Amino acid sequence: MNRSIPRLAFLFRLLTAVAILTGGDNSYSARDFDPPITIEINGDREQVEFSQNLSGQIEVRVWQHVGPNGNMRVWIAGEDGSHVLDFPMSEDQLGQVFHDIDFTVLDPGRYIIHTEWMPTRKVITKKISKSVNRSERVYSASREIEIVPAPQRNKEPLPITGILYNEDDSNRFMIDPPGEMTTETLDKLVDDLAGTHVTTYLICCCAKNANYPSEAWSVYGEGFDPELGNDQPFFGDVELGSRETLRRWAHNLQKMTAEGIDTNAYLIERCRKQGISPWISIRMNDAHDAPLAKSPLHSRFLREHPEFKRKPGPISAWTDICLDYGRPEVRDHAMALIKEVCSRYDMDGLELDWNRFPLHLKEGEEELHRDTLTEWMGEVRKVVRDAEKKWGHPILLVPRVSARPEVAYGIGLDAVEWAKRGIIDHLIVAPFWATTDFNIPVEEWIEELEGTGVRVTAGLEARVQPHPGGPTVENTLDRRRGAALAMLGRGSEGIYLFNYFEIPANHQHLLNELDREEALLKRPRTYTVTFTDIAIPGKPIPAPLPKTIGKKESAEFEIPIGPKPLPSDVSLSVVYESTSDNPVYLPVTLSGDPIGRIDHTGKLAIDFRALKSGTNRIEITNGMDYPAVIKQVDLDIVPEGSSK
Repeated sequence: MNRSIPRLAFLFRLLTAVAILTGGDNSYSARDFDPPITIEINGDREQVEFSQNLSGQIEVRVWQHVGPNGNMRVWIAGEDGSHVLDFPMSEDQLGQVFHDIDFTVLDPGRYIIHTEWMPTRKVITKKISKSVNRSERVYSASREIEIVPAPQRNKEPLPITGILYNEDDSNRFMIDPPGEMTTETLDKLVDDLAGTHVTTYLICCCAKNANYPSEAWSVYGEGFDPELGNDQPFFGDVELGSRETLRRWAHNLQKMTAEGIDTNAYLIERCRKQGISPWISIRMNDAHDAPLAKSPLHSRFLREHPEFKRKPGPISAWTDICLDYGRPEVRDHAMALIKEVCSRYDMDGLELDWNRFPLHLKEGEEELHRDTLTEWMGEVRKVVRDAEKKWGHPILLVPRVSARPEVAYGIGLDAVEWAKRGIIDHLIVAPFWATTDFNIPVEEWIEELEGTGVRVTAGLEARVQPHPGGPTVENTLDRRRGAALAMLGRGSEGIYLFNYFEIPANHQHLLNELDREEALLKRPRTYTVTFTDIAIPGKPIPAPLPKTIGKKESAEFEIPIGPKPLPSDVSLSVVYESTSDNPVYLPVTLSGDPIGRIDHTGKLAIDFRALKSGTNRIEITNGMDYPAVIKQVDLDIVPEGSSK
């Protein structure tokens, strides 16, 4: 069956708990009913396909190709012929979801699925056009199925350990050329993680728009016409060179939706098949394309209510267009999506991503609305509790907030209070976007959360930038290992990965290392001095770099490394600028002890035994008669027997 035919392909998803019982590897296919039931109508095909999805739910798909319209009737009978479920699907009902069809009323046993198709034809007169039943012929087919008890779900939430991998809302749609996306792309996204230490897959369902057929929010791609070029109005004021990736996103999302495929639901099912816990992630305040007035990334809600921005007026920073959660209309807008997501998706966890983007209140009103957001989070918890009843298993509620406790609190996100009230189950702390933060104070979070039962996972970003406004440096595998080990050494329960799209296909082995101290200790790693990229408005956090040191002045840099290293080659690398061509003289101390000086190459070899567990403090003194500007500091550790 050609699923790429661009005519109507309607998915009737019967939301139940019926499943196939399997043995061996506990895997099963979504094609257990193949080939689909096929009904021939005057040489044209109308197909009714019955299958069981990867969660064990029975699905009914009606594939309408080019045949005439008509009335479909589907019913299920016992082996004795008695009707046990009966539901018609008339022409005007195509595309609806039949929530009232409950397969759980069926006891385990064998049943027959029956289908009938009664075509209609148009009767055209001079003034009137109407449909009538062409009742001289009814087309039918049937198929035997077996219903067995569904496997039991865990009644208690699993511990959050290992690697948590975030799949953002757009990446999946940009892999294939426009209009060519298939479910094979979705399969590969999950299958590439199977067998690694990825325990949790966070499936992002939105930015400012939803990426599924939402009734609560506008959907990305509204107004896009695949028949028109990149000069169509949909693209607004996006630069011409940037439109092709947005075209992929819009066209492939439209294609999946037309074929009845909700990519979020599909990824959830695929995760369960591969033994990975599926979560849904909601971006609480995305602000991509902030400088543009007519970007298709902007939601209908934002366009219709510019007064809801946290900083109306000219744009000076992307976070200016973030919505103001001090307004009840904004909170209601977000809650509508949360309720819809909790009702729509059978997920193991719900992440509220307060880091995309990180500012949610008008400057100066953080104190005023901090408690408002705490009460609102309590309402979210109630929605999640109701979803647990619907789906019959626990659903974790986990926020992602800025890396430092005082910053999260200062911008209005009192995550510690959320934990004390039992609102949240776990906490993810991470930088915003500019750079991986090698110095996240995980132990401070742990101390503040003591007694709540809430634990902490620290996150890595895809970028590394030594100082604000400066150039990025390559986020090498060694840097990723160094950042991960530093966080694990400070108490992180695992490692959270954001924007790590290239890792599964290109460096899958890394996914078996990043959450394990013992593995990372044996591998080369680099620790880079970076900065905190989220701050309380009006209270900037001084960045360690760049640092100008005058004659006889010094600068100290903190470098957390995790556990004490195994026997290794260790070197300190410094990128600097000076106003003289004279030989460089930059003495260095480590935790107060002199260890040598940086030479003209900017490097200094260090005895690995001089390093200690946890945070090492490196002080660089300017022994020259002219200023020096330190622009980058790296500590490289290469264990014996490993290769750089």
